[in-house]
Amino acid sequence: MVRAIERASAAPVLVWRGILRRMKTKAIRNSVRSAPSRSIWIGSHRTSVRLEPVMWAALNDIAAERGKTVHDVILEINRDRKGISLTAAIRVYIVEYYREALRGCRTEKAPPSPAGPGDLKGDRLAETSRR
Repeated sequence: MVRAIERASAAPVLVWRGILRRMKTKAIRNSVRSAPSRSIWIGSHRTSVRLEPVMWAALNDIAAERGKTVHDVILEINRDRKGISLTAAIRVYIVEYYREALRGCRTEKAPPSPAGPGDLKGDRLAETSRR
């Protein structure tokens, strides 16, 4: 009789443990540290993209700078991707976008060369290398 009561009460405990485990897993998945998932439509196909919050913020900044919506930028990325997942293509696009912006900043702020056109030492070096 005691064993029947133990068995009957053990089943709800196992169910409760399962519920808690699922709740904890869902909480971890949706925490700030994890990459939130967003659903998007590409044509008539719905898909989800999971990116870190900083990547979503970067994508929002890029879209705002280009005068487009995030959805339009994602559609553009989807058209140009070749053989990689959409999430990976978005990450690559963001990195390439900022690398290109950094290159633009470097060329604008490049210091003048030490052997500039009015520099006599540079002119003499050029003459000696021609001889």
